[in-house]
Amino acid sequence: MGNSPTVSVSRWLPIVDLLNRKQVALHVLDQNLDTSNATERLLFNMLGVG
Repeated sequence: MGNSPTVSVSRWLPIVDLLNRKQVALHVLDQNLDTSNATERLLFNMLGVG
């Protein structure tokens, strides 16, 4: 087990949805993920399915 806790993407979806409604983007530095554009939001949502 690493030093940082792992949180599944599905648990982040409601948080990202709330941020989007407030017009705030999420940028995950260690994963190179930025929800400020449509392509990255789609990728993030696809990761949450399953």
